[in-house]
Amino acid sequence: MPYITYLTNPLQTNRAAYHAGWGRTKNQSKAEGLYWNNQLPYVRTVPASKAPRWALEEAREAYHAPCMACGRVHPVKKRHTSCIDRQGKPLPVTQSWPAKVVVYEF
Repeated sequence: MPYITYLTNPLQTNRAAYHAGWGRTKNQSKAEGLYWNNQLPYVRTVPASKAPRWALEEAREAYHAPCMACGRVHPVKKRHTSCIDRQGKPLPVTQSWPAKVVVYEF
């Protein structure tokens, strides 16, 4: 049974980017959704049959959304991994932060 994770009341939280998540399990649904810490009290995970129609549409659009780095739609197992360009270099959106932070003083 698929599950939908959605925000019940977006007016009581920040207006940052967020979207509903779809998954075969509750944990996968929560991982696919995008929510911020102050929105967590208003996030609800329900079976897809009990989710509002707008939440289903939002989750479907987010599920089929292209990658912000390369513009392609990745399979579910390949999401949240780093994209590479034709030369094998990681694209800027998916690069991780360096392990050692360097502070420059001018």
